Amino acid sequence: MNVKKTQLAATIAFTLGGGLNFAHGLDSNEQPQKAKTLTQSWQSNDGGLNGPESVIHDSLNRVIYASNINPQGRGAAWKDNGGFISKLDENGLILEREWATGLKAPKGMAVNDGRLYVADLNTVAVIDAATGDVLNAYTAPDGSDHLNDLIFDPSSDTVYVSDSDKNVIYRIDSAGTFSVFYEAGKRSPNQSGLYLDGDSIIMTGSEGVIKSISISDGSVSTIAEGIAGRIDGIWKYNSTGLFVSDWRGTVYFVGYDGVVSELISTDPVRSADISYSGTLNKLLVPDFKDKIIAYSVN
Repeated sequence: MNVKKTQLAATIAFTLGGGLNFAHGLDSNEQPQKAKTLTQSWQSNDGGLNGPESVIHDSLNRVIYASNINPQGRGAAWKDNGGFISKLDENGLILEREWATGLKAPKGMAVNDGRLYVADLNTVAVIDAATGDVLNAYTAPDGSDHLNDLIFDPSSDTVYVSDSDKNVIYRIDSAGTFSVFYEAGKRSPNQSGLYLDGDSIIMTGSEGVIKSISISDGSVSTIAEGIAGRIDGIWKYNSTGLFVSDWRGTVYFVGYDGVVSELISTDPVRSADISYSGTLNKLLVPDFKDKIIAYSVN
């Protein structure tokens, strides 16, 4: 779909049929959810960013962070490109394009207690949310250089980060020590998006699979599989379901009632590691080219 047409469309939503296996059914007292739709609210200025891969809202400081891979050449997503973090206001205005620098190819982010945690190839950078200074960098085990998405669990002061090449999720303790929390195996879909859901981690595989893993006992259950596309970002929306981005340029809503809806399609422009802000009621979509697009959820 042409990007300009997508931007002009007031509301885009339709339900996909068939091909989905879903582990959650409706309880007897639940009613089917109404269809979710998205309306474009704003976009950051064209050309202002450079390869934004991930985006997150900091409700405490009332700003939005965008990680820029700063791509240079083929395969740049997994090379040291001198990437950076941009800071935007809540209406998409770029406040500081290169707010945090000294990074490689930053991707997934998490915010907690004045700190921004960033997955950056083979390290997790810890950034001061007030200044943009890199306070620390936790180095992954040798050979691990495809760190992708991460989450922070405040209940245990622990970071979890996925490695899309080794197909593992690492646990990082408060001292910066890495240990393997979950290993999917080479034949499983690549691990990419992560979302902390209480005492569980929701994780996506690149080939249409969404799973949940218990932090306490490591048990794994399948939430959904058979979703078309290469899943990248994931974010929970209230108690009704999940927003899911397809790397090739589609955003879906995967409802807990078993219905999958295609909300927007930006192909050939990407829809990378999305996030949802309940404070703003905005779904934030990085296009992996030069901007962030915000959608109101109806």
